[in-house]
Amino acid sequence: MTILFYFKFMTTDAGNEDLVTLDVLPCIRCVCKPGFQGDGITCVESDPCAPPLRGGCSVNAKCIKTGPGTHTCQCLTGWTEDGDECRPINNCDGPDRGGCHTNASCIYVGPGQSDCACKTGYKGNGHVCEAVNQCVTAIGGCHFRASCLLLSSQWTCFCDDGYVGNGHLCYGTIEQELMVLQTASDFFTWTTDSGLSRSLSDQNLTLLVPTSTAIAQMSSEDRSFWTMKGNVPSLIRNHIIPGIFSLSTLRNTSSVTSLLLATLPVSTSQEITSVGGATIITSDGAATNGLIHVINKVLVPDRKLSEGLLAVLALRPEFSIFRSYLIDYNLTQEIEQADEFTMFAPTDAAITEYLQQMAAPDLVGNIPM
Repeated sequence: MTILFYFKFMTTDAGNEDLVTLDVLPCIRCVCKPGFQGDGITCVESDPCAPPLRGGCSVNAKCIKTGPGTHTCQCLTGWTEDGDECRPINNCDGPDRGGCHTNASCIYVGPGQSDCACKTGYKGNGHVCEAVNQCVTAIGGCHFRASCLLLSSQWTCFCDDGYVGNGHLCYGTIEQELMVLQTASDFFTWTTDSGLSRSLSDQNLTLLVPTSTAIAQMSSEDRSFWTMKGNVPSLIRNHIIPGIFSLSTLRNTSSVTSLLLATLPVSTSQEITSVGGATIITSDGAATNGLIHVINKVLVPDRKLSEGLLAVLALRPEFSIFRSYLIDYNLTQEIEQADEFTMFAPTDAAITEYLQQMAAPDLVGNIPM
């Protein structure tokens, strides 16, 4: 309560205006206490957090009244105290990286806010991430001759044993590649029936493979002659070129020589290359020991070049003794004069065992009739 003095001027003599009587009267005025506001008659608790001053708090803090006329400043969520100011919190800078998985990236969204995203090669919600099987999801995936293995937290394609490549493309020997060449199934059957399939893996060579359509277009006479068991090996050997000849190499070559010792002319016109009169329609099929070119025509040799029965036996080392007897006694020409024949050829082991039982040095005079 405040005491004020009120001065009142009064006259005591109506006829004497210079005579003044001074009365001093006390006057009381009410003033609100600290923390309250009003006219003293009515006082209400003041709000120190009221705008525009908001208690002097930072714009990134809220003002909290703690009592009459008192308050404190508290930084907003996502902000931290920095002196009299509040600075934003970056969760990604924290030791837990915003709670993200070790194989996830922390993404700053705003003060105190972040998101987690699994890194490339992983899947999940960012808080839990597991390696993605890239061999399944990646374009192309692994080759059918490859296996998918987890290496250093990443799925990787590795070619199976016996094959080489990067896992997305794996290849084996010419024999193995010919086996899965769908357009050349008939030619593969010929190599198997002739006993030549194994020889397609033990040396560097270039194989000219006619398609099944090309084989079907052979004349009936040629097909009948060259598909005889004694002639098929020679036909196959006419499609084999010793050494590795890529398409670019062939285009700079005038001719090549087959294993049958036949000369095959090579020509190129308007980017189309032909060998022995057959056009290469698919080139440079990779193999560990050479290349495969698919052609649109069977390379039919001169019938005089057929190596016959002896050539077939030469491919089978287990018949070497029997073959030597055919040569020594000049029996092949007489056998091959027949249109068709069936031969029961004893192996070297069978002949050796027989000679031991008979105590004979050779078969001469000891062949059972």
